[in-house]
Amino acid sequence: MINCMTTNKTSFFREEEHFAFLKDRILAADRAGQAVYRVWSAACSTGEEPYSIAMTALTAIRAMEVRILASDLDTEVLAHAQEAVYPLESLAEMDGQKKGRYFLRGRGEREDWVQVKPAVRKLVTFRNINLIAEPWPIRTRFDAIFCRNVIIYFDRETQARLFAWLVQYLAPEGLLFVGHAESLYWLGDLLVPVDQAVYRARNFAPSGQIP
Repeated sequence: MINCMTTNKTSFFREEEHFAFLKDRILAADRAGQAVYRVWSAACSTGEEPYSIAMTALTAIRAMEVRILASDLDTEVLAHAQEAVYPLESLAEMDGQKKGRYFLRGRGEREDWVQVKPAVRKLVTFRNINLIAEPWPIRTRFDAIFCRNVIIYFDRETQARLFAWLVQYLAPEGLLFVGHAESLYWLGDLLVPVDQAVYRARNFAPSGQIP
């Protein structure tokens, strides 16, 4: 029933400015000698977002390890994401270099389909997580959390509770990405804008325990 009720609209490099911004931050972390860069793609749907993050990471760095957690409530879209097979037409707006570097083209009856290459897929771990059912089974903090185009389905009280919880999972100077149409200025006591639809926690206690 949950799978039937969830909405799963997504695409590769949706709101592409976010990925350019993320690439700059990953490069900065790599230059600073950071060993691992952790990203959470919350509400990852059929996987286009976390794989776009993985491709961005592979473009940005060569040495630093990048780990991406991708989660969703819908078990069917998670299965689709893990299979990583998409219609060729879903890459229509992607440049040819990315297509050749990160996707395998099907043959014969499958020529209209592509699969994300193993080098991209290995950066992503998928888990079934309900964002509004706390506590979450996560025991690490993230340098970036993508929770985009999700909160429009929640009432204001649920939104406030969700973001209060999310900021506890941000590393110091960690970034929270939301959809371009989603403004969090009403949560100014919790979040500070960094760029378009990108925020960081106003206060962070490094010694604080993850719930």
